[in-house]
Amino acid sequence: MFDNAAALEAVLHSVPAWMTDMRTRLHAAAAAGDVPQLSRHAHTLRGVLAQLHADHAVALTRELEAVCRDASASPPTPAHPNLIALLDALHALQVEIAAWISHRPA
Repeated sequence: MFDNAAALEAVLHSVPAWMTDMRTRLHAAAAAGDVPQLSRHAHTLRGVLAQLHADHAVALTRELEAVCRDASASPPTPAHPNLIALLDALHALQVEIAAWISHRPA
């Protein structure tokens, strides 16, 4: 995909909206105490972020997945530092991708 500029641009155009949805899903799963769902969302997100070579965000998703595996005593809440860091990183990526898209020639 990275050697096909048109395909890459088409994918990147959909990423900001998808990330907004994923941020909402992560927060909702944590708020509901649904650790399996939170873990699934983090896993899905990790795969997409890996394709984008967003290494810092990939590391944050791995950390969140580890928190979910160890959540039997204390499930992560929306205020969990790992989740907050991941949501912040996703927002920063959204901004970066949106800026890249807006500066592309038409």
